[in-house]
Amino acid sequence: MTSTAPDPADTGSPPDAVAAVPRPRVRPGRPARADVVVAAGTVVFLVLLLVPWYRREGFDLGYGHRVEATSANGLDSGLLVTALVLLVLASAWALLPAVADVPTPFPRALVTTGLVALAFLVTVLAWLSSLDLGFSLPGLLAVLTVAAMLAVSLRRLLPQARAWVAAERAQDVT
Repeated sequence: MTSTAPDPADTGSPPDAVAAVPRPRVRPGRPARADVVVAAGTVVFLVLLLVPWYRREGFDLGYGHRVEATSANGLDSGLLVTALVLLVLASAWALLPAVADVPTPFPRALVTTGLVALAFLVTVLAWLSSLDLGFSLPGLLAVLTVAAMLAVSLRRLLPQARAWVAAERAQDVT
């Protein structure tokens, strides 16, 4: 005699249900050299923000009043912290293909280049607005670091953008 009722121990799903769940494709691979440069530039930028940009010696005003010595680093500026956040986001996006395969309908380097370009503009703005306090070598090095990162990310973007435009034109023809 056969029973049509489900077995009480049966959960209603086949034992291979866990294996049937689609998982994101993980394609561990080496990131491109330009992506590594963006990540390394972010670390260099952080180090330059930690270095004192300005130091003022203390001096005596007379009659018992004294101005204490002070120093300021790049992390004291909200603009430079914003640039650092943009660069961290750009680095994370650039290194993401080494961890997971995330398809995009546009060139991957477009996001990285856009974030680095915004960080460059913010860094230049912060450095130029701080020139009234005097010249800052760490500030100049920070601007040059982000400029180099922008040049590398633009160099990575151009071939991807050309291939993307060619693929879009090929789709329009068919």
